[in-house]
Amino acid sequence: MDKYKDIIAIALFLVLVIALWIGIIMIPSPHIVEMHNENFISGNINEVNLLGADFNNNVFIPNWFWLSYPEEFFTPEDLQRDDIPSPVHPDTIDFTVVQYATHVTILRLPPEKTYGIHVSTADYSMRLFINGTLVDEVGVPGTSPETTIPRTLPRIYFFTPMTDTTTIVVHSANFVHINGAYTPRIVIGESGVIARHIDRETAISFLIMGCLIGTCLYHLSIFILNRKRLINLIFSGCCLFFAFLTRSIVPIFAPDSYNWHIVFRLEYLNFYLVFMLILCFLDKLLPGVFHRIIVRGYYIFSGLMIISLALPTTVFTRLFFYFQVITIALIIYVIIILICLVFRKRNTKTTLAFAGILITALFGLSDILVLVFHIWVFPFLYTVTDTVTPLGKLFFVFCYSLILAIDYNEAELRSIDAERQVLESEARVKELLKNAKPVHALPEDYGLSKREQDVLWLLLDGKSRKEVAYSADISISTVNTYCTRIFKKTGVNSTTGLYSLFGLPQIKTEE
Repeated sequence: MDKYKDIIAIALFLVLVIALWIGIIMIPSPHIVEMHNENFISGNINEVNLLGADFNNNVFIPNWFWLSYPEEFFTPEDLQRDDIPSPVHPDTIDFTVVQYATHVTILRLPPEKTYGIHVSTADYSMRLFINGTLVDEVGVPGTSPETTIPRTLPRIYFFTPMTDTTTIVVHSANFVHINGAYTPRIVIGESGVIARHIDRETAISFLIMGCLIGTCLYHLSIFILNRKRLINLIFSGCCLFFAFLTRSIVPIFAPDSYNWHIVFRLEYLNFYLVFMLILCFLDKLLPGVFHRIIVRGYYIFSGLMIISLALPTTVFTRLFFYFQVITIALIIYVIIILICLVFRKRNTKTTLAFAGILITALFGLSDILVLVFHIWVFPFLYTVTDTVTPLGKLFFVFCYSLILAIDYNEAELRSIDAERQVLESEARVKELLKNAKPVHALPEDYGLSKREQDVLWLLLDGKSRKEVAYSADISISTVNTYCTRIFKKTGVNSTTGLYSLFGLPQIKTEE
């Protein structure tokens, strides 16, 4: 694949991929303002001053401005009483212990305008009040596992404040996840802008999902048409699981009727399987590159994590941390191996393999740094979406689709060359058989399959088993299998016996 024309074709493909990537990035979108600056605070720690903010093309994320009442459900009316305890900042609460709470934030907004607030109910059940009015309940927040019905569903709510003060009160309950009743993530903007922000994110998610599912079906069709291409089947599985990591479909289309416990476990199962399949794919694409102990050890560990899904959700979500640590270590190991491979082989396939893994890993790391430490590695990408890992997955899939195309082309060239060598050997052997005195048996007399005859022609042409494997583009173990069948059908027990059977001079001694 180092020919000039091939390099030009690969470059054009990558240009198309990057053009699609840039096209997604350049989709017009509101600017996301992550508010964790003290300039937004006016008076109280949970009061966000947006009176002078520019709402024309901005949406705001005030996730740092909450006060909480741990293990209490206070309504807006309750909060007016003088006998309730003082609230505390969420950072002072151990949410691995506190599993239900009331959270309050105050927004200073220009009145008599319609705003939208997008709430991601990652707390697994939520009750939302805006200016004293109950606007929605996702699941049923309760004070115990028995009284709580978990649900996860991001929604957008519109409201028009009559004064410049808007009070948001949230009841959250989480008895099913390690994080407890943490404060919800909210996004605020004018109604048209926030709707455009959410529609754009949804459109990008489904665009990426469509690309991944389309790629999955393409590689699945290649496997169906050529079942020797097992690697395409594995890769189609990677694409499929990648697609459903991009967006959770069930809560969108069945927000109230699905079994949360089943769907939640399926999401974790999808996460475990996608990394197992990626490792399996890389191991098959680059045979012998990764250490057997590491590969099998990761399979065993992932299998144990899958078995842990039978445990209560609060248990296996805690175990998930260890899976993340092991997987990050594995990614680092794979990157190091691929770097060594790139410097050793210096070919297109290994370079693309390294680039695909590296870009995906960097984007995943970027999301971790943003969400956990608020460090922005690729700030220009976050104007498109809240997370950039989906863009990394898209690049990974397109990169490795190109690698599979290169691999398929090389396999086709090897197959053509193997067919040529078989035909040349067949022609030479048939010429020898014409001159055999006396006439002995012919290969056609023994009911050999097409592939068995190919191996026979190569053996009778004087090739060793290793040379047969190379010429026919098959493994040495496959050659040995064909030899065993040939010996059984012809009634001989060695290559020497085949020379005698067909009346040919022994060209080369058997290995």
